Amino acid sequence: MLRNPFRRVAVALILGIVLLFPPLASAQMADDVTPGITATGYGQASAPADSATIQLSIASESFGPPQPMPSGGTPGAAERNTVAPIVKALVDAGIPEDTINVLTGPYVTAVPSMYGPTMAMIRFEVPNPTANTISSAVDAAIIGAADARLIIGALSVQLESADCAALEHDARAAAIADAREQAEVLAELTGLTTGAVVAVRDVPTGPESGYMFAGPTFLSGCSPFESDALNLDVYGGASYDPTQEPMVTAYAQVEMTFSTAAGPVATPAG
Repeated sequence: MLRNPFRRVAVALILGIVLLFPPLASAQMADDVTPGITATGYGQASAPADSATIQLSIASESFGPPQPMPSGGTPGAAERNTVAPIVKALVDAGIPEDTINVLTGPYVTAVPSMYGPTMAMIRFEVPNPTANTISSAVDAAIIGAADARLIIGALSVQLESADCAALEHDARAAAIADAREQAEVLAELTGLTTGAVVAVRDVPTGPESGYMFAGPTFLSGCSPFESDALNLDVYGGASYDPTQEPMVTAYAQVEMTFSTAAGPVATPAG
């Protein structure tokens, strides 16, 4: 069998490359590693809410399974007629009627409250809300529900700001200042001094939240959450506190890397 005379040459070249390139690859990896100190900073900024969207889950005092709509009926008509006293109570309390929406049927959250299946949801807006105006509107709805032998089973509140960009800017500024402070502490403890910023990364973050079976729940309309009026539910939100003035809060988390130089070593306390 004839042997290819170039085969041995090719094998030798491959072996030579394998032996030659590991140091070069290691050097390249070392060049790609950014020396310095990396620290993470956290920040937040708050401002009074410009509007509040309130959602009420309505249940009947008669606990039982949902009933099918009569043949030839109008979807949601019976439920809207049943909750009409609540709508009237809200209008009498100063809520503009054109901001009140009644959701029924498949548009209602499929989570029963402790008072039974939700028959309808009423959603309305409160402009320039305060703790008092929100509580007054909810109280009016509770009274209207009682007159119709209905129950407010759950409450959700979503606050909105007309200038989320400004809040997000201030939250990032606070996060950057916090990252600088944390880097200085790391430098002091490791005998280094910090220099210029060589890398920065915006890290997605969010406020603390809990898993709740029943309201009242709360969502803030600025980052990290997008404002979504259809995403009001009794699950996953932080608790709404009716004793606190409604504030919208933006959160930020920033990771920063600083160049370093040798410095005095910190002496452990004690």
